[in-house]
Amino acid sequence: MDTATFLEAVLPASGTYVLFIVKGGSRYNSNYSTIAEACRVIEASDKTTATVYFAVGAYADNIEVDQATGKQKVLRTQEKANKFKTLCADLDVGEKYAYTTPLAAATALYNACTALGLPLPLLINSGYGVHAYWILDTEVDAASWEMLSLALANALTSKGVGYDRSKMHDRSMVLRPTGTHNKKDPAAWKPVTVAKHQEGVSLIEIAKVLAPYKAAAAPMTAKRKRKSAVMDAILSYDSDPLLLDDLRQCKQIDALVLSGGVTDASGGAAEEPLWRASLGIAKFCDDPAAAATALGNQHPGFTIESSMEKMEGWNGTGPTSCAKLEELCPAGCVGCPHAGKFTSPAALARGKTTVSAEVAPAPTAARVESVVPVEYESIPIPGYSRKGGWLLYTAPGAEEATPVVNRDMFVVGAVTNDLQDRQTVSLCVDFGKEGWQVVSIPLIAITRGGNDLSHALALKSVYISGGADRLKVYLMRYLDELRKLHKIEFFCTHYGWQEDGAFLGPTGLIGPNSDRKIHFDGPIRSVENVVTQKGSAVEWTAATAAFAHPQLKPHSSLVLMMMSTILLEGTGIHSLIVNAYSKDSGSGKSVTSMFGLSAWGDPERLKRKVEDTGNSTFKFLGVMRNIPTYIDEITVLEGDALRSLVLTLPEGREKERLSRDAESFRGAAQWRTPVFSSSNHDLYEQLGSRVVSEADKLRVLQMVFDRCDLFDRDAKLGMFLSKVANNNYGSIGPIIAQAVIDRGGAAAVYEKAYAEWESKYAFKFLGKERFYMAIITCMSAMADIVTELGLVKFDAHEAVRNMFQTVLDIRGVLHDDVMDGLDVVQQYLAENVNEMVHMRVRPDASGHDRTHFYDEPQRAAIARTEARLDATGNFVAGLLYINRPAFRKWCKRSGADFNAVLSSLEQAGVGVKGNVRKSLYKGVDGKSASGQSYCLRIDVATHPRLIEAFDTIAPSMEAAKPRVEAV
Repeated sequence: MDTATFLEAVLPASGTYVLFIVKGGSRYNSNYSTIAEACRVIEASDKTTATVYFAVGAYADNIEVDQATGKQKVLRTQEKANKFKTLCADLDVGEKYAYTTPLAAATALYNACTALGLPLPLLINSGYGVHAYWILDTEVDAASWEMLSLALANALTSKGVGYDRSKMHDRSMVLRPTGTHNKKDPAAWKPVTVAKHQEGVSLIEIAKVLAPYKAAAAPMTAKRKRKSAVMDAILSYDSDPLLLDDLRQCKQIDALVLSGGVTDASGGAAEEPLWRASLGIAKFCDDPAAAATALGNQHPGFTIESSMEKMEGWNGTGPTSCAKLEELCPAGCVGCPHAGKFTSPAALARGKTTVSAEVAPAPTAARVESVVPVEYESIPIPGYSRKGGWLLYTAPGAEEATPVVNRDMFVVGAVTNDLQDRQTVSLCVDFGKEGWQVVSIPLIAITRGGNDLSHALALKSVYISGGADRLKVYLMRYLDELRKLHKIEFFCTHYGWQEDGAFLGPTGLIGPNSDRKIHFDGPIRSVENVVTQKGSAVEWTAATAAFAHPQLKPHSSLVLMMMSTILLEGTGIHSLIVNAYSKDSGSGKSVTSMFGLSAWGDPERLKRKVEDTGNSTFKFLGVMRNIPTYIDEITVLEGDALRSLVLTLPEGREKERLSRDAESFRGAAQWRTPVFSSSNHDLYEQLGSRVVSEADKLRVLQMVFDRCDLFDRDAKLGMFLSKVANNNYGSIGPIIAQAVIDRGGAAAVYEKAYAEWESKYAFKFLGKERFYMAIITCMSAMADIVTELGLVKFDAHEAVRNMFQTVLDIRGVLHDDVMDGLDVVQQYLAENVNEMVHMRVRPDASGHDRTHFYDEPQRAAIARTEARLDATGNFVAGLLYINRPAFRKWCKRSGADFNAVLSSLEQAGVGVKGNVRKSLYKGVDGKSASGQSYCLRIDVATHPRLIEAFDTIAPSMEAAKPRVEAV
């Protein structure tokens, strides 16, 4: 998990973010208005000797101005902390602490959480300890956070967990962010990394677990702001939480629940004071947010945020009184059978009355009935009924139905989440005026019931008042009945291969269980018009005769490769980039790419542009899964942006990120297909010739398209192919998919082609060319299929053989381009020759050593050379010191792999030490106090190329300043 992803997960969504930076003897705080801005500073600081920490909360009004000097000071004090999103614990490791290893600390913490019933935290290896983060689904104010942190501290102490208690509830707490380094040992920096991922936790749930430990918490200091009324109620209320369903014996409460806050018990419009008073009841319910929603969700001005704010401001000493409700709606208390018996409706939930409830089964407010979509079937479940948009239940022998939930719903399908390895259930829910919509919740939330089910539905804007057991029974019964009728695993989240071996393409499901109903779930719903069908397969096939022309060898190979993409699923390779490169226009690379795409769907919609954001491109690839996509003019991107995209695409998945509400990791998009692109610039050159390792470039297969008369001098061929592609698409892909399924699936087809390779082709791939081998073997397998079915009018096997010369050309290009570590060092020194210190020791005429220094650089030195020469000026011995942080930064900017450079130097026999402290200005007049830097130290005498480099990076001896003393 990178720094940005981590901070977005653990910090509030807004506010002022504070970093605490320690550099040498300097310590200071700095403010940032965005997490992105703070991350840039963290990254830059971590590359130096500085240590950077982040404040776990967001701050407000924390700038102090010195009236005398006008200077600003950033305050990271407990009083200025504003809000938090995470509870934290810091467990130190070492001989003087409770635990000797991070594993021992993490094990003790997890055992304590299990014993307490506490959700497991996200764990961070801080280098010399363990940090634990319980990421909340709701941001809390500073007072609430301190209260919860104190209770958490007491809970962990009760189970014998050893941690830094002084820090745990300190509002000004700072910790190390992931992606940085622990530099306690300057010679061995340790990375701060994620040790164990965990989902976020419910604020309500964790507060309930910690409630018994609040009493032992240290008292709040006098300087603290007022307590959080909601949090204090959750942690301190001396009775069991209220169930809203029990309180509906009160006509005032019942009227608000039935109408969603629209109508009061007199039948009139519910006014804001009454609704606000009802929040004094909701605050003490088992789920305050759900109760508040049930009491007012139909009101036009309702939002859960404003309700929680109003609940926070409830100043009563307990639940709303009967007198207050009668004052606001006198008619609602007329004829109440409980009049005079209790002071608050809350008493109805405490076993002090046996009066049965007379609950109306439907809301009194008018609503628009929405029609169930025709593609979904509704199965009657015994005991359950629907009326007025509500789901109702009638107990055996009872005459009247009681409400279960204020949203009619039923199960329509289930799907296994490929990324999180858990099953989700899809529900069709009636949202009133918004109509019926499909939402998905984890199956485990249904099977657990209770608050797990309430919380899962609340995230989808479906709120349950009171218990959820009756709804759990209904949903489980419905799921069972649905399974009896037919298979229900028919919710598709992506195109291409499905878990049961079927293939979802332009014509729907092909192969096993293809008779299932198809419903789309997730982002795929927004791209239904992409993988679709139009026109004739016959016309498309006839048009492929154009690629039989001798000048169009790379064009035929590209079309066949685009037809072969679905076989990559069986190779063990996730993806690679196939780039069509031509330095001139008129080569036909773009029109050929569009024609190849048209085998699978609308080519214009399968094309992506570099202007599309990286995340949208990754999500699109994840939805297409095995269907090819095409990025036009990829080299419009430059530098780090291009390298980042090229490094990510072949991985076949985007990086994981925590969801904004921290409930889970957002599903990282995955794909199993080559990503096709085109460019008018050499992609290998754009990636940078200074990359030492070939590994990344070998994930790019670049096909060279020369200028072609057929496209350059006459537009007819290009126009013809474009017309065919735009009017006849999506018909060939299903035929290919069916043929692959008939032959045993992608893996079986690929393995057969792999086994037959040597008998067909006299060409061997190098071990490092596994990406090339995989896709070209897929082409060979597809050549057999399309030839047998007559789907193309060019020689498909010749199109495979055309690729051999492409691979040979790439071998030559990569061999010529790759620089070894010595090349990179020499290039770095040559580019920065004016920012170096040079020292030479040479005997004078009397035989005494004289030290010479050249004019020092005007800016900070990036390197230092030290050499001993003989009397005639010949090199005897020498050392080269290179500022390590500056060199790393240059490598990143230039496309070189820093670690690969060091490895290459060692392989070449160069004496190199990676982390040495050195003053680059040592001995230079006026620079004695410049301080030391972390440097690479290279023994120049260990390689002749380094000795030669001295002649190019240092001026003549005559320009030097002599010094008498010897070195």
